[in-house]
Amino acid sequence: MHKVYLFCFLGLLCACTIPEKKPVGYTQKEYYLTKGNDTSTVLIQLLNNGKYDFGKVNFGTVVKVAFRFKNISKSLLLINDATTSCGCTVTTIPPRPVFPDGIDSVIVSFDTGKGNRGFQNKVVTLRTNARNSPHLLTLYGLVE
Repeated sequence: MHKVYLFCFLGLLCACTIPEKKPVGYTQKEYYLTKGNDTSTVLIQLLNNGKYDFGKVNFGTVVKVAFRFKNISKSLLLINDATTSCGCTVTTIPPRPVFPDGIDSVIVSFDTGKGNRGFQNKVVTLRTNARNSPHLLTLYGLVE
């Protein structure tokens, strides 16, 4: 009978010490801070209104821009996703949450060699845990 109690006790002890898995790219502190994050108060402010005019470029040029934003809330800002309007545009989002009053950026690369010539208007939809999400990032200009 003592063996049964000992086995149950050891099983309970092991179950209590199994660490919770955290998403890749987060430190343990950042992960636990995001668990209780109140998304109703998270706000993001796009710097430069989320627009970029790349002017005139030659066909085949890669236009790369960093769209900067600021977390203007008292909670962590999580960048969930950034989708593009076509396959010629690629995004890189921050791998970690943005702390209150922190500034970070989303990198957008537009390969003009994969698109058409003429006026181009590319839109990236940025999805976050902010209450004013989603956000539209736009880059535009003339491809010759």
